[in-house]
Amino acid sequence: MIRVIRTDGMEILLNSSLIEDLGMTPDNITVVTLGTGEQVFVKNTPADILQKMDAYRYGMAEERKEEDRERKKREELEKEKEKEKEKEKEKVREKEKEAQEIQKEQEPEQETEPDLEQEQNQEA
Repeated sequence: MIRVIRTDGMEILLNSSLIEDLGMTPDNITVVTLGTGEQVFVKNTPADILQKMDAYRYGMAEERKEEDRERKKREELEKEKEKEKEKEKEKVREKEKEAQEIQKEQEPEQETEPDLEQEQNQEA
């Protein structure tokens, strides 16, 4: 939207994407023709209107660029969080493996102890 001043002095906003044509009357009044066919008579010069349209488009492009940068940052943060979660899961898996290995190491010792007791009982 661009801000223009109608010939009656009222300031209005025009959707710049609807502007189809700019012209001037002999008494230096700019005629803005919209895509709907409606004509708006304004005090602004065609050059001024074009400059405002360019500034608006440039601003919109910059706004989109900033939104893209913010979206990319959010995506990178989400990826980092996922990596951290994976690291935590891997740590948990490693601890579980260690616990299983310790348990396996302890199981044979427990089995041999009763055998020793049985041999001692048989000798007695």
